[in-house]
Amino acid sequence: MIYSLLHRFAANRPFSIIRTVILLVILGFFASTSYAQTNTQSSEKTATVDRTRLEENEELSESLANDLLQLSTATRDRDIPLITAYFPVQLSAKPFPSHPL
Repeated sequence: MIYSLLHRFAANRPFSIIRTVILLVILGFFASTSYAQTNTQSSEKTATVDRTRLEENEELSESLANDLLQLSTATRDRDIPLITAYFPVQLSAKPFPSHPL
């Protein structure tokens, strides 16, 4: 009888330890995420934003993205006249370095 009690306790102990560890990990995860969320919200500061400059940058980046898309589709379709429109007649540039800097 004592053996069966000891055996039952020892057989269930690894599972109870595993369950406890899993529970602690889950609680630690939720505690750290809730702390991080409250910490960032309290330290937020309002910054002044120049709306006109922001809109200008947005328009320029959108224009660049559209041009890159058009160049990539022209390259994919091998449309040489459209590709040449993106490059000057004479290109003066330094060569790529043969070794990383």
